[in-house]
Amino acid sequence: MSGDERTARDASDEVTASDAGYEVTASDASSSTHASEPARTRRRPRVRGKARVPDTIATPTRYPSRLPAGMAELFLPRDVPVVWSDESSRDDGALDPAALAHFDEHGFVSLPSFFGSDEVRALQTELDAQLAWAAAHPDDPRLVREPDADALRSIFAVHQTSARFEALSRDPRLIAIARQLLDDDVYLHQTRLNLKPGFDGKEFWWHSDFETWHHEDGMPTMRCFSCVIALSDVTPHNGPVLFLPGSHRTFVGCVGETPDENHQTSLRRQTIGVPSREAITALSEKHGLVGPTGPAGTVVLFDCNLLHASNGNVTPDPRHHLFFVYSAMDNRVVDPPSGRRPRPTYVATREPRVLRPNAETSLDRANPSSHTTDPSPRSTPRSTPPSTDRASRPS
Repeated sequence: MSGDERTARDASDEVTASDAGYEVTASDASSSTHASEPARTRRRPRVRGKARVPDTIATPTRYPSRLPAGMAELFLPRDVPVVWSDESSRDDGALDPAALAHFDEHGFVSLPSFFGSDEVRALQTELDAQLAWAAAHPDDPRLVREPDADALRSIFAVHQTSARFEALSRDPRLIAIARQLLDDDVYLHQTRLNLKPGFDGKEFWWHSDFETWHHEDGMPTMRCFSCVIALSDVTPHNGPVLFLPGSHRTFVGCVGETPDENHQTSLRRQTIGVPSREAITALSEKHGLVGPTGPAGTVVLFDCNLLHASNGNVTPDPRHHLFFVYSAMDNRVVDPPSGRRPRPTYVATREPRVLRPNAETSLDRANPSSHTTDPSPRSTPRSTPPSTDRASRPS
């Protein structure tokens, strides 16, 4: 067993095998590769005259998962930083020391009313425009439906379908936060709207984003985070994102091999690459469970390896989130370690571009001609946004 591949029994600060209720071993896990040398898939030559995807050979990975049936889950201690910037320079960044410490320790930080009421109105207007666009393009592959109904669950690559959302992704406040956390130029690995309409919004099962982004997209390491912008009020009852705070420091290697074109079903209901109920029980007993709430305009930042989920929305009140996934340019995706074909580019960017912040507030620069004109917000934030120079008030 390599030094990076410790089992739950071996890791004194991790969940033990007895906590999870079963034996955990890593004797069959793949060997580790060095952090500066991301694994790339070695492809066999294409056979002449056969128009099929070539066979592939899996490469070693520091984060083994999608394990064959009969193997036990792995609990591996995190081997890279959570906050990548140098401690000596952190006091000068966009997030204040308290917010940074909360993110580092718990894997997330909530910034209530980050965007003000005028900005919220603009974002909600754009949400309406995106829903209208989706209704007019029902067969677009970027639209994801609920698993047992035709209701819309997600819209992917909204930076392609919305000039306003694309401009927002380069808001100087968000870019400053991303650079502070990742200590690098950044790009968008993924963007999406996650929708939970009243009564019809379904649950999202427990998972680590990084587990999927590593094994299906080829993301080398945990130098990435999600920025979640609430487009509606988030209450304890309408399906807030739930976190196991502190679980970002444990990588859970899951059992169950990846089928071909897994994204076609996993984006609707994920069953591959998810921890077992025993693992979630043990980790929740160790770390607890929280569900940040707040008015529309609240921003939640969370680490790519933090285990999270959400309940279905049985209330009349919608819960809609805009996701920007920021990754370090030094963390560009490579071939997935499984050797399988990576997911489509509207799900995971494969030709990243460095994000340059707008010179002005992005919502002021966006072209309003592509948006609807309904001026009324569906919720009113309780306070004004923080300074554009510094974000604080973790909750």
